[in-house]
Amino acid sequence: MHFTQLRSFQAVALAGSFTGAAKRLNLSQPTITRQVGELEDQYGVELFYRRGRRVELSEVGKSLLAITERVFAPADEATELLQTASRLGTGHLRVSAVGPIDVIHAVHAFAREYPGVSISLTICNSETATKSLLDFRADVAMLASSERDNRFHYVDFASRTLVLYVHRNHPWARRNSVRFRELAGEPVIMREVGSVTRLLFETACAKATLAPNVRIEINNRDAFREAIAQGLGIGVIGERGLAPDQRLRCVRISDIDVRMDRQLACLKERRNARLIRAFLAAGESVVGRLV
Repeated sequence: MHFTQLRSFQAVALAGSFTGAAKRLNLSQPTITRQVGELEDQYGVELFYRRGRRVELSEVGKSLLAITERVFAPADEATELLQTASRLGTGHLRVSAVGPIDVIHAVHAFAREYPGVSISLTICNSETATKSLLDFRADVAMLASSERDNRFHYVDFASRTLVLYVHRNHPWARRNSVRFRELAGEPVIMREVGSVTRLLFETACAKATLAPNVRIEINNRDAFREAIAQGLGIGVIGERGLAPDQRLRCVRISDIDVRMDRQLACLKERRNARLIRAFLAAGESVVGRLV
């Protein structure tokens, strides 16, 4: 007994004819007839009563059909799953990102196009996001990389200027911009080690021979925003790095232009995976609409 014989038997039983079974399995009718006949001859049983072009299950045939339905149901379910996944009707995409605001635009575009795919979004710094790609804990990431890694495929997404956030009652809150050296002596709230924001700020300080007064280091954006709102210091972060908050004011730095180029990235060997390719395309589609 071969599984092909059982599959042909089941197709005839479900279609009610050998012709219908042939169409169902995309095989010739003589092939279907031969396989069912071999099964009947091998065990000396009659699986169908032939009535012209139509067939009717025998009692043995009815019992066998109940078994074949249990045998082939998992395979049919697996086929349906793979076919649905190939159309991006289902699946799970894991995204790591350096900040929530920009990446949400890409997530929204992807979710609107593929509503059957679930998404896990983790907000972290660039170092953690990069490692999550290498460890296969994320499928795609939004990075703020200062240098390109030849292990990754990149899609340029946005460029954000390094800015300052102050409490609305801070003396600088009424100003559009300050000079970089005015930060000397001011209490600064800094992102954690591993953040590209911190790396760029420290590099700018070194070039300007400015020793920042880092009052507090925070690795969580909500806590970072709250610390500024409580007047603990001046926050240094990329433009649009924080959600709008009436307690805060954004102040530009007039005499330096430190920019963070953000990219969507994935491992090069995974760039053609359907979910990843679709998410990168969704990200590209919204870049021109970012403000």
